[in-house]
Amino acid sequence: FNKELLSVLNFLIIRLSEVESSSYNTHLDQSTESGGILPILSSFVCDFLITEVIVHQGAYPGTVADKEEFVLSLFQCILSFVSQDGKGSQVIEARVKSGSRCRLNPRGVEVLTMRHILAELLSDKAMTALFSLLHSMWDSTRDKSFATLCQLVEEGQARNLSF
Repeated sequence: FNKELLSVLNFLIIRLSEVESSSYNTHLDQSTESGGILPILSSFVCDFLITEVIVHQGAYPGTVADKEEFVLSLFQCILSFVSQDGKGSQVIEARVKSGSRCRLNPRGVEVLTMRHILAELLSDKAMTALFSLLHSMWDSTRDKSFATLCQLVEEGQARNLSF
């Protein structure tokens, strides 16, 4: 169930990005007002998925394995979305090999939004949530959180973002 849910969520994020960026191409003055990012996509991913779901609901030390697994999968789903432009790590290569839906040439405003979302993943609160999962009592959670942390650091360094 979680895998299907995250697949649909990934499709929703990609579709939202495509639709919102195409409307911004016709209203270029709006994109400069919002700092060059897509406000609906950014709000949904940063404020809701990262802050409310990952940080506030899923990063409690000692939570059940299913909750931790879902949060880490969601984290990786968002990370794979922001890695679509192919400038970062091998996340995009893994997505192409697995047949996962991705866009290799996102629009300029989408790239700025992806960078903003990646910066939110690198924020203190999101990194703290990920580090807290390194203390899980389950080996699989610790392994997956470490792998996610490594991918996140690699993506941040590839885009010269500060930690």
